[in-house]
Amino acid sequence: MIETCQDNKVYCLLVRLGGIGPLVQYWTMPKKIRELKAMLLKAGFYSQPGKGSHTVWWHPALSTKLTLSGGNGDDAEPYQERQVQKILRQVQDVLKKRKEVQE
Repeated sequence: MIETCQDNKVYCLLVRLGGIGPLVQYWTMPKKIRELKAMLLKAGFYSQPGKGSHTVWWHPALSTKLTLSGGNGDDAEPYQERQVQKILRQVQDVLKKRKEVQE
């Protein structure tokens, strides 16, 4: 028997196998592309349209750029979420180091 439950964007899957107790697997709903873009804007990134649904993002404190593909209402792929989290950490680290040097 398989049951599913939803609790504030966290989904779980309960699988009951014969005499074995339930196996529970949890996963979160993917973010939307618009959520990733909002996170980048809030962190001070600038964007430039690319081809099709692509946008190129950069931050004045970094020399690297990030390209996001997909429309605003599309689910973000796991690799896109990881890329955004990684580049946000990089910006945070650079700004923290600059602040330490100024003090």
